[in-house]
Amino acid sequence: MSTYFPRLTFCMIITMCMVISVTTVSGADSDRKTLACRAVEEYGRIYIGEPVVSFAHTITLFAVAKRPVPGEGSIQDHLDWVNNPLHTCVADGTGALSVLAHPSSNQAAWIASLKNLTGLEIHYAGEAVSRDKLWDEVLRYRCEKGEPPLWAFAADDTHSRERIGLSWYAALLPAVNECALKTALRTGALYVSNGPVIQRITVEGTKIAIDLGQSSEVIWLRAGQFNASNTTFVVSADQGKGKCLKQETGVTRSTLDISAIGVPINELLFVRAIVRTSSQGHALTQPFLVKKSGSIINPYPSDGIWVRGQTHNHVDGGIGARMKSDKPSLSYRDAYRARGMDASFELEYSYWEVPLGRPKSDGFPDLIAVTPSRVPAGYNGEIRIEGVNFKPGVTVQLNDRRLESVVIESETVLRVALPSNIVSGTYDLVVTNPDHFRGTLCEGFTVQDSGAKNAGWSTYTTPDLPWPQAISLAVIGDAVWVGTMYGAARFEAGKWEKFLPGDGIYSIVAMPDGGVGFAIGTGLKFLDSRGKVRRVKIGCGAKSERWSSLAFDSTGRLWAAGRWQNGLAIRATEGTWARWSKDKDGLPGDTCQAITLDSNGAMWVGFGSGVRKWTLTGWQEVKNPAHMGRFSSCMSRGTNGDMWVATHDAIYGGVVCFHRDGTTQVFTAPPLPSKRVTAILPAKDGTVWFASRCGVARLSPDGQWTTFTTCNSGLIWNQVLALAEDGLGQIWFATGRGVNVFRPPAVR
Repeated sequence: MSTYFPRLTFCMIITMCMVISVTTVSGADSDRKTLACRAVEEYGRIYIGEPVVSFAHTITLFAVAKRPVPGEGSIQDHLDWVNNPLHTCVADGTGALSVLAHPSSNQAAWIASLKNLTGLEIHYAGEAVSRDKLWDEVLRYRCEKGEPPLWAFAADDTHSRERIGLSWYAALLPAVNECALKTALRTGALYVSNGPVIQRITVEGTKIAIDLGQSSEVIWLRAGQFNASNTTFVVSADQGKGKCLKQETGVTRSTLDISAIGVPINELLFVRAIVRTSSQGHALTQPFLVKKSGSIINPYPSDGIWVRGQTHNHVDGGIGARMKSDKPSLSYRDAYRARGMDASFELEYSYWEVPLGRPKSDGFPDLIAVTPSRVPAGYNGEIRIEGVNFKPGVTVQLNDRRLESVVIESETVLRVALPSNIVSGTYDLVVTNPDHFRGTLCEGFTVQDSGAKNAGWSTYTTPDLPWPQAISLAVIGDAVWVGTMYGAARFEAGKWEKFLPGDGIYSIVAMPDGGVGFAIGTGLKFLDSRGKVRRVKIGCGAKSERWSSLAFDSTGRLWAAGRWQNGLAIRATEGTWARWSKDKDGLPGDTCQAITLDSNGAMWVGFGSGVRKWTLTGWQEVKNPAHMGRFSSCMSRGTNGDMWVATHDAIYGGVVCFHRDGTTQVFTAPPLPSKRVTAILPAKDGTVWFASRCGVARLSPDGQWTTFTTCNSGLIWNQVLALAEDGLGQIWFATGRGVNVFRPPAVR
């Protein structure tokens, strides 16, 4: 783990902001600045529908990239990762910013406990009232413990370029550039609104003044006072809904003197203002913290430039759109720019289905590849970095270690001498321009251990594969099938062939007629033995069809597990389909991930509420041992009929082996590489393989464990989602950076 930079003072950050470069817009709007606002929505999922424990998600602003291992840990793990200064594209000595997206009203204590969180969404899609009580509770929790406040943010989240500008923020900047914007959002120099405009906010002694852009009602609140739907305010020092310290109507300027409100200074904690132009039109200031001495902490600078934007709406540009151009990003920005919102963040999902939008015109030194990406211990040579926007004076780091002898071949190529004393490990490769714009290949470079064993390993990625992010595997006859986020590939007789271009392939199964079945991003597809493709839609009403595991039962029916509230789809032997749901058919739940036939003819299914098996008498619960979690990510049947099931929750996780004799055996990390196991493979030689986001482990028949990572083996990446064994006894690994095949010594 890298060492964080020392925290910079506010003045140092502002100085850096004043020198950072900005891009101007040509034509009639040449006096306006376009801001390169990048963001990622972190949901803890690698792909849509992957089982997660917490449905809370964060909006990460100015992230340098997607977190390379989403979903491994908790929200707090993500916030800690975000706080690393190497993980922001604006290098000002602080990390990126994280905002909690549309939180629930019962989450105040949990939200207040989070570290490295910047704020939470209060205004949402034009609605400005429902989260006021929640915000007040969070602020009181934090202030009473002497912790910094969490700021209010605003978002549209309409997934539209037309229904926008519903909720927005205005930040007060000393100069219109990305560094100044980042500082303002971090320090609370913004208000949120769905219409009303604030022009100036000042604090002098014990008085706070707000100047407005229209005639408004202004309501001043203390800690414990809050707004709610259809609330009529009354002036009172008491706490509660609809109580306020002061209320003015029809004003363009409002002031509050905290020394003249009849409340002891040491009881205030903070005050804040609501500006209303109608029952639905609200603007909210950030809280003004009140010290016991009576001094007021004002988050707003005395002057500057107000810049508007919003922090949470989606471009929804898939892989195909991103491969063709930067149009999804640019059209999103143009739509907000037309509304006067130049500081709007285009938000990508952390899901692999949606790549991060990175227009070259942003000016960031975005990294594309490094060659070699893995070197042996003691390596004394060069690495070649490919990317865009490399400027004279650029610096290169591995984590926090700066590398010397950087040669700029062009704006797209750097050559860097690598010292021979770099210790083994997986590193962030960091490139920073003199303008403080930064690019990072997160966990993109590996120095192997001195005893690394690479013999017997082979790697395949693009162009052999249609896309490097591989998520499924199947061995069918003499062929190995690989499913990626952008198509399938078949390896047979030493050659690769590609199929289903553009489809995400979530599961692959051999069909009785010699064809192959695929669970794709929006349904099912079947490739017959003649090469003809047929698409099937089961029919899920208004819900998108998103299927995961495919498996046949003992009667020859094909089952498809719905990974996004689709229930179960079952195809009878004559080819007709039926869908089972919780409401109509009594399923334990409508979201399920893993499905496997056991040796007794029962179908085991991993639902969000736990594992069940279907027999002739209906559903039976498979009782998991205590402290193993209930979310099942994968399951497999052993060669001897044992059932292997991986489960997890927010705290616990691991693998349970349900032996045929009725006993159970529990495995946790360590020796498992992680509590969240993504695939289990009982091999023909009696070994059992376990894949995770932290590498792979192998359990031998004599009980010995071996761990495989990028540092000690030829594994291309530690994030492994699928496993398979071919007819030669070779083990295949689907990773986010291609596929590996390993030929164990016993089969060489």
